[in-house]
Amino acid sequence: MNGRLLLIRHGEPVGHAGRCVGHYDTDLAPSAAQPLLRLAASAISATTPPRVVVASDLRRAARSAAILGRAWNAELRVDPRLREVSFGNWEGRLWDDIARDDASAMEAWGSDWTRFSAPGGETGAALAIRARPALHDLLTLAATAGDIAVVTHAGWIRVATTILLREPLASAFDRTIDYARAAIFDLDPTNVRLIDWNIDALDAMRATNASALPPTQPSAPS
Repeated sequence: MNGRLLLIRHGEPVGHAGRCVGHYDTDLAPSAAQPLLRLAASAISATTPPRVVVASDLRRAARSAAILGRAWNAELRVDPRLREVSFGNWEGRLWDDIARDDASAMEAWGSDWTRFSAPGGETGAALAIRARPALHDLLTLAATAGDIAVVTHAGWIRVATTILLREPLASAFDRTIDYARAAIFDLDPTNVRLIDWNIDALDAMRATNASALPPTQPSAPS
């Protein structure tokens, strides 16, 4: 296993403000392209761009991946296992309405999202179970393809990071990642190492102690 794994959050979407969004299939905002193109250009100027881009099948991720893939002339693949956590019956609803109409379920989810889910949705533990085999396949791909980019969602990236670094799942939301930003993992035959987090230019990579990254308040994934 060699090369790097780039976990990239999709570009800015439309229709997320105040809304519960997991599998709810939103599109990219018109302003999303430029930050993604800047990210792509930084890889072209500083490193060898990824040869393969793997994306969640939700539009905000798949269309972000298409922008990066065209810039890098990379092979584009789609994997539904990279979807954000499912919020079931809450999908697409305003958080204020959920808090009013389903307060007890929302309180339980907020108290321990790893064990509780929205009605009909996934727990954090279920998301980790879905992410684990996808990560295995991505690392296997990296062993032959070298650097690969994965365009997915904030919650998926956070949970995948706890798996890669062997951290407690409950710590996933101690980190935040913004739209069109990347988390970079260095892969070698014996180790997976986080070398940078939430960067907007791939030539800005620098050695980073993962445990020293500042914690943030938990927030809903999207």
